[in-house]
Formats: sequence, C-alpha cells, structure tokens
Amino acid sequence: MLAACAPFRVELTEPAVWEDEYLFLLLGAGHDQVRRLHEAVYGLGLPGMHRPARFVPHMTIGRAGGLAAAGELILPVAGMARALTVYRRDEDGTRTRELDLPMLAR
Repeated sequence: MLAACAPFRVELTEPAVWEDEYLFLLLGAGHDQVRRLHEAVYGLGLPGMHRPARFVPHMTIGRAGGLAAAGELILPVAGMARALTVYRRDEDGTRTRELDLPMLAR
C-alpha cells in the first residue's frame, strides 16, 4: 500500500495544540489519505512501533508556545504530499527518523 500510494493534494486549514506541547496544522483536503497511510504504517507491524491511542491527521509546525504566532499564518496552505516520513518516539521523548518513502506517481 505504501509504495503504491500516489502523491495527493493536502490543505492545512487551522492551527491546534496537541498534548499541551505541539502546534499542529490540521488537514482539510488530504485528511482521509493521511489517515489511510497512518493505518497502513501500523498495519505493517513494524518492530518497536507503538500505535497512539488517537490520531489526528496534521503537520507539526512547532511547540504550543507558538500558537499566538500561528494566528498570523495565512490559511489554508495547500500543496502536494510527495513523501512519507515515519518517526519513532522513544520513552524519553526523543524522536528518531525511521523511514523516508517517496510516493510514486501513477
């Protein structure tokens, strides 16, 4: 499924704070495709990957302290998703890049 995924349109529509720590831009267009990719990654059963209890399709753009600055963004922002990057979050909060996978045009 991952290798067969074609690039798709995304639209970042609104800022949100997640877990009182991260500043996200939530997805409008592309929401369903990102959700399917998320499920496919966890469906592969990759070793050491812990599935979050809840997933909200998004792009992380900073720490929650930047929410005021996010109000100055001109939204929505639209573009194309052309690659998938998977990070592992360790118990100490460290993030490690596990996988970079370009999407293949059909």
